[in-house]
Amino acid sequence: MQNNKTSKQNNWGHLFYIAVNGYKNESLLVVDAIGACLSAAIIGGLFLPVIIETGIPQSKLLLLAVFALSIALVGWAAWFFGVTVKSRLRIVICLNVGYCLVTIFSLATQRGTMTVLSWLYFPTEILVIVLLVGLEMRYLMRLSEAGAG
Repeated sequence: MQNNKTSKQNNWGHLFYIAVNGYKNESLLVVDAIGACLSAAIIGGLFLPVIIETGIPQSKLLLLAVFALSIALVGWAAWFFGVTVKSRLRIVICLNVGYCLVTIFSLATQRGTMTVLSWLYFPTEILVIVLLVGLEMRYLMRLSEAGAG
């Protein structure tokens, strides 16, 4: 039987544990960038070419896919090129909030044509992003209190 430390290191929850507890400054950015890549892949790869019907116009899906891809690129670039942690988190938090607002607006304007899958996928995505933004803001406040960069 594995000990708790080993089993903790072998699951995705460990990334969030590390990020929240500050063991590695870049963990939240990596988790965020991976999530944004996944969103861009799902929206751009499955929904946009109508492999899976959503009831949302392709123009709005393209906007969401490009927005998600830009969040991923900003997250990866900030992580690779080493802007200060506070700056990186502020940028990514603003982009995530913007993505959620654009998504909510898109859902509100298309609510009559959306499929069940759209009603399941997009609100779930927003919930995950809001939770991640909460972690990012908590970590940012920790950095501010500690006077770290």
